[in-house]
Amino acid sequence: MMLDKGSIEKIIKLPDDQLMIIIKNLARESGIDISTLKIGKAQLDQIRAALSLATPEDIARAGDILAGYRNKPQ
Repeated sequence: MMLDKGSIEKIIKLPDDQLMIIIKNLARESGIDISTLKIGKAQLDQIRAALSLATPEDIARAGDILAGYRNKPQ
C-alpha cells in the first residue's frame, strides 16, 4: 500500500474496525506480527493523532522502514 498525506487523511477518518484492518494489513505486508498486541480505542485514537501530525517526510520515512521489514531475510 502506497501512503501519502491524502491517503493518511482518509485513513484517519475511518471507523475503528476499518482502521484496524488497515493497520493489520500494513503490518502483515511488512512481515510484522501484531497478533499479540492489544490495540484498543485509546491506542487507535493515539495512532490517529500521530498520523494527523505526520509530515510528507515522516510518511516517506515510515514507508522506508516498512520496506526494510519486507526485505528482511527470514
